[in-house]
Amino acid sequence: METRRKRMKMEAEEGLALSVTDIVEEQLEEVVLEEPKKKKMAKSKHNVSPTGLLMVSNLKQQRKLDEQKIQLLEEKIQYLEEANKELKRDKDFLLSQIHVGAVKASPSAASTSGSSKPLVISSFSSSSPSSSLSLSEEEEKKMKKKKKKKKTKSSPSRSRMTTIDGVIRRYQAVLKHFTKLGSMKRAFSKVHVDRNTIARTAVIAELAIVAPQKFQELLSRHEDTETISTFAEKCLATISPELGEEISKEKKKGKLLPIAYKYT
Repeated sequence: METRRKRMKMEAEEGLALSVTDIVEEQLEEVVLEEPKKKKMAKSKHNVSPTGLLMVSNLKQQRKLDEQKIQLLEEKIQYLEEANKELKRDKDFLLSQIHVGAVKASPSAASTSGSSKPLVISSFSSSSPSSSLSLSEEEEKKMKKKKKKKKTKSSPSRSRMTTIDGVIRRYQAVLKHFTKLGSMKRAFSKVHVDRNTIARTAVIAELAIVAPQKFQELLSRHEDTETISTFAEKCLATISPELGEEISKEKKKGKLLPIAYKYT
């Protein structure tokens, strides 16, 4: 009996050892089969088609263009907000002037009591009927004089610059007032010039300030018969997207006037 038990025990141990070796061999085969698959997958990750690279570069360029458009729109919004504030201030000022004029035009007898009002009016109308007319005529004369003064003050805004140096000096004068006052409209009125006139020639001053070397190259080829507007178009054509970004940054810093337009 003991020999039989020993024999059965040995057979069981041999069978267990065989099953363990079979399992180990199967696992080794699976590892060997999976390794080349991983290598193939790693190789496929590094292989990028040329069309994919082209699409990525196109997307980057489109992103830069979109960023430039966003910057221009932000500058336009900023200018419109400033213009809106100026219009509100002008509106409040005009309303206050109208109110002051109405108070001045009201009769001085408003401070008297209600019972004495008809007596004052009757005596005024009976004694001096022409005095009210003379007062109104004097007021009209004063208003006409004020209008004439305003016209004489606004007359320098019609002057035109015929030299490039004059255009740059006028731009710098407006910029100086803008940094002090913080308002484009008030800066233009200080120099007696409108916004459109500055906007048409602003690119000349911007190029002279940000890229003086390029400006000097263009200026050396400038002819006396060439108009200021033609020279401004040439300046705009020489501004690259990179230089346009630099100009936009200077505008945000307040070193240039926030006049928005498209750069080539």
